[in-house]
Amino acid sequence: MAINGEIAAYLGENGQLVDWHGNVLGTYKVVSRWRTPGWAISGHMCAVHATVDGVLYKGRAAGVQMLFRGKVAALPMRKTKVN
Repeated sequence: MAINGEIAAYLGENGQLVDWHGNVLGTYKVVSRWRTPGWAISGHMCAVHATVDGVLYKGRAAGVQMLFRGKVAALPMRKTKVN
């Protein structure tokens, strides 16, 4: 669910971002992954980019079937032409 530029959803199978009931909200891609030794919930953490209704969110999750929390990604800076 997306509220005020933030989203909470779950990483489903095959790159699908889903809600608590398994309804598809959008897609996601894991862009980075690192180990978290000694953490009881998961042995790794993932940086995730998710798209819902054409909006890009960036955040973290502990893997598939785990909660993803993200914020709307900042727009990239555009190069301006100097006259």
